[in-house]
Amino acid sequence: MINIENSLIKFEKNIIFISAIFLPSALPISVFLLLTLVIIFLFKNIKNINNLKNDYLNYFLFLLIILMPISCIISYLNYDPAVISEYWDKTLVERTDRINIWIDLLNWFPLFLVYWSCQKYLQSTKDRIKFAKYIFIGTLPVIVSCMLQYWFEIYGPFKFLFGSIVWFQKPLTGGMGVSGLFSNQNYAGSWLTATLPFAIFLILKNQNNFKKKLVSSLITLFHSYFLFLSYTRNALIGLTVILFLFLGLEGTWISILGIFLIIFLSYILSMIPLFRNDLIQNLMSNPLIIKLSYFDIYNFFSYPRIEIITISLNYISKKPLWGYGSGTFPVLYGLAGGEYDTQHTHNLALQIAYDYGLPIALILIFIMSFIFIKAFNKIFFKNKKSNLLDKCWITSTAICLIFNFTDITYYDGKISILLWILFGGLASINNDKNYCVS
Repeated sequence: MINIENSLIKFEKNIIFISAIFLPSALPISVFLLLTLVIIFLFKNIKNINNLKNDYLNYFLFLLIILMPISCIISYLNYDPAVISEYWDKTLVERTDRINIWIDLLNWFPLFLVYWSCQKYLQSTKDRIKFAKYIFIGTLPVIVSCMLQYWFEIYGPFKFLFGSIVWFQKPLTGGMGVSGLFSNQNYAGSWLTATLPFAIFLILKNQNNFKKKLVSSLITLFHSYFLFLSYTRNALIGLTVILFLFLGLEGTWISILGIFLIIFLSYILSMIPLFRNDLIQNLMSNPLIIKLSYFDIYNFFSYPRIEIITISLNYISKKPLWGYGSGTFPVLYGLAGGEYDTQHTHNLALQIAYDYGLPIALILIFIMSFIFIKAFNKIFFKNKKSNLLDKCWITSTAICLIFNFTDITYYDGKISILLWILFGGLASINNDKNYCVS
């Protein structure tokens, strides 16, 4: 009987590991596997549902499950087609935005279940190492898609399984960064940066196996290369977090200063005809370098992000309790005189406050912050030895969160699922009273 139970648990764990392979490149397959895992978890634990109550943090999740639909009902009842029609066609908006008020719950409720179920299957360091291996394998198609897009100019979109799987492969025009199979370069940059700690971990883990170390090093090299070519500033912030993990505070500052010194010297040399060459010109014309070097303090409040955040804060202050409902921000932003084409507030916390109200946003922020801070303290300060995998795990989680401070990559299902799986792993560490590092 014990052998059968162990075999079943192993089978369930394999579901989450295999889903990691398909997560970035074939989302529907990964979702199907994860839903299967959730159903098995619920079926096996329905009689022991009280176990969820042992972690008092789950009470806040239960509260969200109650409050978020109430917010949707209120937003739906207060929806005013007459106001919306001032900006968009009335029929189209009624058909899409009202549905979006409810559809957005799919970005949260199923992922709460993924978070709960994954905790059981990511309890040990061994399980988390295995997940790291599989997510590394799953990132290979992303790297290949970036190669096809950037080097071979093979563009899509490519559709599989009756159009349920789409590799976007957009043409690279107007300084656009590499996005590969993702629909947006920021999504690609977020995925590549968040999974990079696991790639580096596997290099270090394979120190004594030359072939494995060589293969993982080459893949990680391409991984990092296309990360830079995504031209996202958040990716550089994520890299700084990774540098801090492996080099410490002093090494991080030295690396950052070295990078900026190279850029500064290249900028100076590019203005001197004697030293002007293709290498320096290409470096200084890089869109990411241009983004980093351009800062207009006198027109700070005219920056797109600042204007969008200012308008969103103004709306939140007018309706702080229950919000406006998902899908309405682009319309109300336009009615407020917004000058840019935007679909969201570019900050996940503000977006939740706008969609559902401040109380719900604060509860969700508290849950994520509590899990992260407790795990950070446990991994970095409460253990004398160093568990590199768990440090990489929390670094990956931090990077996912960082990308949602100045942009919202959460609404790409691949990234939101990865984030909640990572939180599930952190919760397992937090709930492990015998947690120790090897």
